[in-house]
Amino acid sequence: MLLLVGVTPVSADGGMMGAPATNQPVAVTQPVAVDTYTELVNKIVVGVLELFDWKNDDGEISFTDTQYSVQYDCNTVFGNYSVDLLAADFGESASTKMACAEDAMDADQALIEDLSNVRSLTFKDGKLVLSGLNTSLSFTALLPEAK
Repeated sequence: MLLLVGVTPVSADGGMMGAPATNQPVAVTQPVAVDTYTELVNKIVVGVLELFDWKNDDGEISFTDTQYSVQYDCNTVFGNYSVDLLAADFGESASTKMACAEDAMDADQALIEDLSNVRSLTFKDGKLVLSGLNTSLSFTALLPEAK
């Protein structure tokens, strides 16, 4: 089975990123052991989530293989997540407890509620869209900053 995934990263200013300087395809050198098609798709989805920084007008969300962290204006909201094909479960969220302006703290609480309602994720036009019960959160894929 051959599976190709196309992702178009954008720069921090929203512009399209150019091709690698060598214009050569990127080779995957480490095989991924999977038993099923679903497991393969889940590994690809998680890999794409981990690969990019995801930002919107309110803040940034980042992923590891099982955890997420969202930084908006005030507190950091974090927790575990799972994917099953493009179904998503963000479980219960926790957050830091910094005192901030009331509207920022209200935004944190709204984010926690939105994440608890997420039931699916999709990738479209360089964006990650988390959606569910009266919830739609959209984040643009950015290449991570060089460290």
